[in-house]
Amino acid sequence: MKSFAIILSSLFVISCSSQAVKDSKDDAETGNKVQDKAVTEVKKVNKASTSTGSVSCTYGDIKRELNIVQSPDNCTVEYTKDGTKNEIGSGAPNSPFCEEIVNRVKNNLTAAGYQCK
Repeated sequence: MKSFAIILSSLFVISCSSQAVKDSKDDAETGNKVQDKAVTEVKKVNKASTSTGSVSCTYGDIKRELNIVQSPDNCTVEYTKDGTKNEIGSGAPNSPFCEEIVNRVKNNLTAAGYQCK
């Protein structure tokens, strides 16, 4: 009788843990769907925002500049910090990708207290 109770208890524990694994998989799938929707929403916001191709951000005397440079082969994003210019991204010519990079960096600088124009 004891062995029957042990077997029954073991089966109960196994079935419960199996359900927990299934629930976590369902949550992961749901989370991915929500995350995909959030990424889509961010892309819509970035497409709606406009960029002049050049952004200047200041924090007191500190200055940062972002420029989109278009060429027949691609677009590049240049970031100038302390007088040093670096290429921080590139994409297909006239694609929204370079503008998205500028918007992300601009948002990060604004969150850090910079004033961007």
